[in-house]
Order: sequence, then structure tokens, then C-alpha cells
Amino acid sequence: MTAPGGPAHGLGGGPPVRSEEIPRGEEIHLQANASDRARIYQARRDIVVAERDLHLHYEDGVSSHHKVLTASASEECPYPGLAAFGTDQSQWFFGRDALVAKLLVRLDACLAVGGALVVVAPSGAGKSSLLRAGLLAELKRGSLPGSAQWPQVWLTPTSQPMAALRRHLWEIMGSGPDGSPVLHTDALRRTLSRGPTERRVIVIVDQLEELFTLCSDEQERRDFLDTVLGIADPGPDGEPPLGLVVFGLRSDFYSQCAAHPGLLDAVERNQVVVGPLSQKGVREAILYPARAVGLDVQPGLVQVLLRDLGTTEGGAHGTGAYEIGRLPLLAHALRATWLRRAGHVLSVDGYEATGGIANSVAAEADRWFDRLEPPAQETARSVFLRLVKFGERGARNTRRPVPYDELLSHCARPEEAAQVVETFTRGRLLTREQNTVTITHEVLLRAWPHLRQWIRDHRVRYLTRQRLEDAAAAWQEAGQDTGMLYRGGPLEEARALAAGDGGDDNGERGGLGSVASEFLAVSVRHWRRSRRIRHAVIACLSVLAVLAALSAVVAVFQMGEAERERKTKILGEVVNTIQSRTTDASLAAQLDLVAHGIKPDESTEVDLLSAQNLPLSTVLTGHQSEVNIVDFSPDGRVLASADDNGVIRLWSTAPQGHTAALGDPLQGFKQTVWGLAFSPRGHFLAAGSEDDTIRFWDVHDPRHPTDLGGPVKVGGGGVLTLAISPDGHALAAGDVDGRIRIWDVTEPRAPKSLSTPLTGADASNSVFGVAFSPDSRLLASAGSDGSVRLWRVADLKHPPAVRQLTDRISSANWVDFSADSRTLAAAGDDSQAHLWDVTNPDKPAAISPLLKDDAVRAVAFSPSRDLMAYGGDDASIWLANVKSPEAAQDVTPALKGHIGGVLALAFDPTGTRMASAGADHTVRLWTIPRTLLTGHDHFVSALALSQDGHLLASVGGDSTARLWDVSAQDNPRRLKGSIPGVMPYSGTIAFEPGGKVLAVVTEHEVQLWDVTDPDTARRLGSAPRAASEFLSVAFTTDGNTLVSGQANGRVTLWNVADPSEPKVVANLDTGTGSWIGRVAVSPDGRALAAASADGSAQLWDIADPARAKALGGPLEVSQEPLSSVTFTPDSRTLVTSGEDTKIRLWDLVDPTQPKQVGKNLTNHTGVVTDLAFTRDGRSLISAGASDQTIRLWDVPRDPAQAQPHGGPVTGLLDDVYAIALSPDGRVLFSANGDSTIRVLPLTTEKAIDYICQATGNLLTPELWRMYVPLLPYNPPCAKN
Repeated sequence: MTAPGGPAHGLGGGPPVRSEEIPRGEEIHLQANASDRARIYQARRDIVVAERDLHLHYEDGVSSHHKVLTASASEECPYPGLAAFGTDQSQWFFGRDALVAKLLVRLDACLAVGGALVVVAPSGAGKSSLLRAGLLAELKRGSLPGSAQWPQVWLTPTSQPMAALRRHLWEIMGSGPDGSPVLHTDALRRTLSRGPTERRVIVIVDQLEELFTLCSDEQERRDFLDTVLGIADPGPDGEPPLGLVVFGLRSDFYSQCAAHPGLLDAVERNQVVVGPLSQKGVREAILYPARAVGLDVQPGLVQVLLRDLGTTEGGAHGTGAYEIGRLPLLAHALRATWLRRAGHVLSVDGYEATGGIANSVAAEADRWFDRLEPPAQETARSVFLRLVKFGERGARNTRRPVPYDELLSHCARPEEAAQVVETFTRGRLLTREQNTVTITHEVLLRAWPHLRQWIRDHRVRYLTRQRLEDAAAAWQEAGQDTGMLYRGGPLEEARALAAGDGGDDNGERGGLGSVASEFLAVSVRHWRRSRRIRHAVIACLSVLAVLAALSAVVAVFQMGEAERERKTKILGEVVNTIQSRTTDASLAAQLDLVAHGIKPDESTEVDLLSAQNLPLSTVLTGHQSEVNIVDFSPDGRVLASADDNGVIRLWSTAPQGHTAALGDPLQGFKQTVWGLAFSPRGHFLAAGSEDDTIRFWDVHDPRHPTDLGGPVKVGGGGVLTLAISPDGHALAAGDVDGRIRIWDVTEPRAPKSLSTPLTGADASNSVFGVAFSPDSRLLASAGSDGSVRLWRVADLKHPPAVRQLTDRISSANWVDFSADSRTLAAAGDDSQAHLWDVTNPDKPAAISPLLKDDAVRAVAFSPSRDLMAYGGDDASIWLANVKSPEAAQDVTPALKGHIGGVLALAFDPTGTRMASAGADHTVRLWTIPRTLLTGHDHFVSALALSQDGHLLASVGGDSTARLWDVSAQDNPRRLKGSIPGVMPYSGTIAFEPGGKVLAVVTEHEVQLWDVTDPDTARRLGSAPRAASEFLSVAFTTDGNTLVSGQANGRVTLWNVADPSEPKVVANLDTGTGSWIGRVAVSPDGRALAAASADGSAQLWDIADPARAKALGGPLEVSQEPLSSVTFTPDSRTLVTSGEDTKIRLWDLVDPTQPKQVGKNLTNHTGVVTDLAFTRDGRSLISAGASDQTIRLWDVPRDPAQAQPHGGPVTGLLDDVYAIALSPDGRVLFSANGDSTIRVLPLTTEKAIDYICQATGNLLTPELWRMYVPLLPYNPPCAKN
């Protein structure tokens, strides 16, 4: 070919072409061809000179290779990878301009009035980069008046926060330590006042969570916070603050801030939340750093990155809505792409060579790991585990800095450990600062499979070691206080650790540190001495028995007090255990029973009631290795489980029966069993093993299963998963070599192959999951390459592949279909449960996934309820409401119990029980209360209960009213009837007293419905809107009058004696002009109350609705809006609540001048949304939105003496918007922000029955000794 403007040159003649001679933007192509007589392939080299780079293309007719020679490639990488941007990299920090400006505005206000600023973000949101390259850099540029001259301090707390703070501030003050544990702000003020202009100090405390995870000294925490916050406070004589203070806090550490009033005040008053970058911001973060160093970005790369990041279409300024924790993955992928740049171009090919956003971190970590020799690779495990702070009580694992010398000293081969640190530091996966080593970013803990597996395998041992080291450090700092020594269960665990801690072959040196060893030795000596004393006391008591008998009269009088003290001590220990030592709700519930048995008071009663909100479990033991798979028989009476040793166990799980093993384990496999399934009729059980075989058993009699002949040899390198079609005729098995094989198992004694193997994963990858859709249309597979594929299986002999749903979700571990076959779920190593709408399998639509902290290993849909379970490496299980998969959300806190990862999940046919398989060698059988009602797509905002307590109506954020039969309170059921278009406010629905007519508020009217037959609700009539929209409704006690509250502050009374034609009786005006969020009629029918958004309540006399009259002026209750108002059953007291978190009681002896009685009830910490009284008026129940609790209150005959009845009812995952109480006061219904309705029995008998039925005899003698060492073994559910 010819270069523009010049002659053609062959490679063998003419002057050489130099890239610098060619103008920018022009191209030259030179080509030479050669062949020989023996081959027909053409050898060719194409040369392209473009921009500033020389591109060489090599082809031989079969393959091609592309090489770039760069004239002057930039040596500066503008992307930091996993590390945060530093202040010296601010020129490459883009995408956060608006947020930086917001921070500056907040700090400008702090200069005037004082106070700290708290910047809150989830891990991986870019908070550290924002503070350093964004905020600090702008302050250095003088963005606030004078700030360019102000000294800057950036620090993280570390394990010794005061030492870190002193070191930085002494540098400013130019003085050394004076021995004081705190810093004197006067000295700092004098230092800053020197010079021609007044200066301030800028203190940025990043990663404030280290104060709670690394510092175990509570006093040092307080000193640190007092000192730092003091810098931001105005002086005692009105002097301006010494400086600006900014805290960077990870969002999952909110609750720890409550322990320090000053920090809590800062969080409440002045916090900024870091959200995802907008789509525009993501583009800037990709493009502008490259341009800053003279690089070009290939067209299409930005779109690919946006796709893989998971952004949604939000417009140029939309949020993008990617998962916020994925930002470090983008940063790392960009740096890896820079390393693979084609000259001056960041290319799509270069990016894809990194493995993409989903895999680049893992690929990079593997690349550096593979550079190590095998012995050093073993040492790497010890190094990285030492750098992990293992999370407890549901907290996430985090990184922890470790002194370099200490890190090496704990490794058997320190020289190899040094090599590991050096290698991964070069790869920017570890960071060395001064003498400490830390993991560069916490995303590595989730993104690198090697590290995830190490954490999973060694969690128990390292957690025990971590607790021991923390306890030893606290003991040492407390002057070796004997009261802090280990005893009981913790001592046994620590001794077992020390006994087995002689090191291993994986690079770790045995033995504990000096302080931990001394602490353990002293604990053991103290325990032995206590035991000797106890034995001596017993001997003395034997000798003195006769003397003791002579003192019997005195002892009788002393016994009562001593026993009370003893019980109080034991109760305190049990309660402390429940609150701080277990995240297992099932174990905690049994300990609640123990506590209630010791002291059956209001506090322990409410704890028992709370347990009913949670699914609880019992443990099935017997496996000797990781349990990989579980499945229920079609009738739910038998559960099968299989493990790593190739052993299958059957369990009796008959409802209301005793759960126990059935017969001997099924054996015959040589390796791990991964696949397990009952036939749809329950006649046989199929299992597949890594030994590449499938076996079948006749399980008509599950106590004596019969082997149905020899194993079926698969020929795929090992079976990893299997599923049986809904009609029972076909079995699909996925294997190690990435194939899916299908057999006809109509006769399981002689399975027949139905088709050639299907490709379930890319070459060299495996199939981890297969599932048939319940309607038999589709087969889905999950591959280790991250692929999820669909096939139509109407013709099983020739199933055509429909499509691959995704190719970038990391490893896909499992798949399952919803009961209606419309939704497919896949578990991913990328910490997500992925969802697709497969109604049209030719065009499956991705749905926003559910994101967690660690790899998701299992997903399962309930066959009869709108629930999906998913769980994984963080040892947690989550239940989500998938009534509307597009709005799927969790409905329970994390279900804890397994010590290791959750590897498989299965529901029984009723959806009320679920089995989980654990890496801890156990199976857990969970009871999911029938009283967890799902039926709305979004939050549930309002409830109404018929007067007979049989019919419940609810309103959801989906603007639909639904009806429920709750006559059988243990088994409520959703009815077919529903009413569309209802306004989703808290007071927009009400039954007339007879329960036959339901009033609902729609956008333009109040509609009246005949619900005599609730399955076919029939509209009767409506009250049309006049000047303003309706917000709340209520009926009078005779049912003839309907009350409606409006947005303009007016209340209308309607005659509904004929519900088909409501007629206005009276128009009442509060005079406030504020919306009326709730109306209530007194039980005697004589008074009406309206709660207003201006914080006032208005009363009217409506004994004659046509002549209704105001009872005095508005009652000024609060400066905040009221959300609820109700009367006591005797109509003598009014109760109000609202957004100021307070409940107030008002005496109505003179209703024209209500007087508050007693003090405000203030135990809620957020909006009090609803109130309800029991029929006798002795108990008040309140619902809280922000604090997500329900509270019980005792109201004696003198309402002024009202007080809390125990603590809050907990176990709810979201705001509580409304409540309704059954006529007998024994059952409470709550409407929740997680789209559920909860049915909560309020009697301890019901609670005890539920706990014992769900958990069985969970408190074994071993657990009893660990958690209740002061009492003889007496499990609370032994009789069950």
C-alpha cells in the first residue's frame, strides 16, 4: 500500500520509515509477502504507524499477533489501583467535584460555629480518596480563606490512637511528649497564633472504624475523641475553633458512634454520605486522568467499563446505581489496563486481557502469587491471615495493620515471609508504611478466591486467637486485673488453641505472643487455684455439716437474700452472653428462655416475644466433613444431605415430629457428593459424586433405602450438580469438564442417555449448578466461568440453547427458578445473588441483584411463598421478599448459626422450613414463621383489623389494598381480593364496626367496599374529593359516619348509612392549613381527634355529627409533625405521638383544655408512627419507624404512672409504619418497610412453644457449660 503523499516502499529497499517523520494523525501501511513451494500459508507483516505509535501486525493465515512500539510512552500511571489517591495525585482525581464543594461549604460553616464533620461511606466508595485528593488538596489550594497556610494532619487511629495523634500534633507544635495522656489545646492554640495571620489546623481522621476494631482501651478511645473534637469546638470565651475536624467513617460502624456523646452529636448534626459516582462522574474518572498524562481512550472502552461496573441508565447526571463497593475494582482494572496499554491508547483488548472488573483483582493477586515458589506460597497464607481482623457478631472482616517485625516473627520461615511482603507490595496489594504492613484495600478480602478460602478454612482458629490476644492486651493495660482473666468456655477454647498451636506445614510458627501466653498461663493458674479452693471448701463443709445444722434458723432468714443475689449474678451473666457473645439467634433464643426461667419479668418476656420475629433453627450433626448439598422429599417428611466424604444421610423432618437421623448413612461413593435430588413423587433419590458416578436409591421406606443397581458412569471428570425434571422423567447432571448430560430416569434402575452433552461452561471450566423450571420449559446452568445459560427442554433429546445470560459475574455457583418459573436466580462469587426475568427466555431481562459482603454460594426459592433464600461464605443466610423481583429486599436480619460458609439451601414444600448445608459439618433446619406475611411489592404503610379480629386489610407502597384471613392466627392466609389505587399513607384504610364495609383513600376520593365476601370485594360508593386530597379515614362507633382528614387541614364528616351514596354532614377546620395525617374517634363515640403536620391536635364533640363543634383551640403538642393520635378505651385520655420521638398522654376530664399527665414517654429514637391500646387500657403499644422497633408500655389506672414494659421488641429489619391489635389483645399485627406484615403473638406461652419447636434441645451440655457455667444442666426445651 502507499503512504499518504509518498511512493510505496518495499521492506527490502528504500530508506527506512521512522514514525517521527510521519505527521500526527497520518497512517502508513507497508506489506511484504512470501511463500514457499511446500506451504500454501501466506506470511505477512502489516505495519501501521498511527498517532505517535508503531503498530505491528503479524499473521500466518491461522493466527495473528499485534505489537506496538511507542515513540515516547508516558511513564506516569494516573490510576492508583486499589490504593487511595494521595494529595500529590489530586491532578488525576475526577468525578467528585460536587461532593468536594459540598464538604467545603460544610467546613466553612464549621469555621463559624464549630463542630466536626463526619463523612460516611460503605467500604469501597472512595471515601479516603475524596478526603485526601479531593478535600485536603482543595484546602491546600486555599479554597477556604487562609486555608493554604494551615497545617494539615491526616491520620488513621491505629491500635494506639492517642500516640498517633500526639505524634502529628507535636510536629506542628515543635515540642515533644510531656507525659500527659491527653493533649493540651491551649498549647496548640498558642502555636497557631504565631505569625502574621491567624491559622487553623486541619485534622482528617480517616478510617475512624479502626478506633473500634483495633483499639481495645475504652479510656483511650474517649481521650482520643475528646481531644480531636475539642479542636473543633469554640473556645470557652467565644474564640473560634482551633481548626477543622473531619472524620471518615465506614457506614457499618454507625452504632459504635452512639457510645460517645460528642461523636454521636457530630454524626446526627453534620454528616455527609458518600454515594455512588454519577454516570457522568464515572466517565470523568475514566477519561480525564488518561488525558492528563497524554493517553487516549479507545472508543467503546468507557461503555464496556460502565457495563461491567454495573451502572444503570441514569442519564448524564444520574446516579448510575452501580454497587458502591465496586469502585476499587474499577480503579484496579484501569491500572491493569494501563499496564497493558497499546502505546498511548487504553484499549478494549487491553482491558479484557486483565479479566475485567469482576476478575482483575483476583487475576492480579494470582499473578503475584504464582511468582512465589511453592514454600513461599504456603507462607503467604500465614502472612495474609495475620493481616485480617476477623469480624464478630455479624461484623465484616476487615484489614488490620501489623508491625513488620511482628508479622515475620509469627512465620516459620521469616525470610520467605519477607519475600511475600516484598512481592505483594510491588504488586500494590500490600502496603508498607513506616514499620507496618497492611492489605491495600479491603476489597481484596472478597475478590481474591485464595484469601477467601483461607479465611473460611481458618476462621475459627484465628478468631479464637484474635479474641485471646485482644483480651490479653486489655488485661495488660488494666494492670493485670484478675477480674479480666479467662474462665469457663473461653478458657477451654484458648487452652485448646494453645495445645494445638505448635505450627504446621503451611508457614506459620507455633506459639502465642508473650502477653497472650502470660495471660493464658495466669488464667490457668487462677482457675486451678479456684478449683483447689472449691475442693477445700467442700471438704470443710463436710466437717462443719453438724455446725451448719445448728445455724439453720439464722440461715433460713439469710437464704432468701443470698438466693436473690445469686440469681441476679447468674441472670447478668446470661444476659451479657446473649448480647455480646453469640450472633446465633437460635442459641440466643434458648438463652432467653434460661434468663426468663431465672427471672420471669418484663424484660425477659419481651426478649421472648422478639424471638418470634426471626426464623430459628436446630442443628443436625453426624457428618464428619463439609456438607455440600441438601434436599427435601416432596412431602417434606425426609431431608437428605451429602458431604465431602461421599456420605449421604437421611433425616426425619415430619412436621411436629422429632428431627432425627433415619437408618445408616448411604455410602458407595469414593469422593465428594455434590449433587442430590429426590424424584418429584419421592420414590427414589439420586446423587452424583466427584468420582464421576451417579447412584440411585429406592426411598419408599427411608429407614431402609435400597440401592437401585450399580452406579452410572458419567465420563465428565466428576459430577458437580444434578437436578430432576418436574415430571420425574429426566435427570440433568453438570460435570467438571463443563458439560451437562441428560438421562431418561423413568426407570432409575436403567437410566438412558437422551442427548449429546450440552455445553454448560467454557472449555476448562465446570458446571456448578443446574435447575429445571417448575413449568418444565427451561433448564438453567451455572458455570465456574461465571456463565449462566438457558435451554428449552420441551424436546429433551434435542434441547437448543436459548442464550447465555451473562459472562461477567465471577464464578456462578448455583441456580434456581421461582415457583412461577418467571424468575431465575444465580449465586455468584462476586457477592451477589443475581436475578433475571425469564418470562420470555429469548429476551431475559436482568434485575438488580442482591448484594452482600462475601461470595454467595447458594440460592433457593420457596415453592409456596414469595421468599428467596441466599447465603454464602460469610456464614449468613438472608431471606428476601421476591413478590416483585424488581423490588426484592431482605425481610429478616442475617440468619446466623453456621460457623463456616453456607454451601446449599433447600425449602420444604410448605415454605415454612428450610435446610442449610454448612462448611462446619452441620445441617441446620430452620423454621420460618407462617406469621411472616408477604404479598405487597413495596413497603406496607397501613393496617386495619375488623372488630371480630378475623379480617385484616393492608395498604402497600404498590398502592394496593390487600385482604387477609387471620381468623386462624397461627396460619394467616392471603385472600384473592385486592383493591387498586389506594394512597400509601398510614391512615388510609378503616373498617366500619360491623366489618362488612371497608373505606380506602384513593387519589381522588374515599371509596367504600363491601367485603362480606373478601375474595370478591365489591365497590359500593365513594366520597369525592373537594378542595384537597384525603389522607386519613375513620368510622364512628355506630358505623353511620365516616371521618376523613385532608391535606388542607380540614376534616369532613360523611353520613354513610347508605354506603352507596355518602353525604357530607359537616366540614370542620383545624385552622392550621396543615395536612391531617391521622383521625381517631373515641370509643364512646363522642369525641373526634385529628393529628396535624404542624404538631397540633384538634378535638371536636361529635355526639351529634351534624352539629359537631370544636372543643377548644388546637392543642399545641410539638414543634414536629404528629403521626398518630388515639384514645384510651375509657375515652378519658388522649395519646399523641410524632416525629419528635415522644409519646404524650393528655387528661380529657375537661376536653376543652386537655392537660398532659406524667412525663413524655421517650424510649423511641425515631418517629413514633402508630399507637394501640389493649381493650382493658392497661397496655399501650407503639411503633417506631427510624428505630425499627415496637414497644410495650404499662398504663396503670393513673396514666401519669405509665412506664416501659421491658425493652423494645426487636428482630424487625425495617421501619414499622402501622400496627393493629387483635380484640383479645393477644396478637399484634405490624406493617413494615421491608414489604412484610408480621403477626406477633403477645403471650409468653406462644413464644416458648415457638422457640422450643423451632430449636429443639439446642443447648447441649457442652454449650451449657460454655454459656451458663454457674447453673447445673437444665435445658429449657428438654420436655419438647
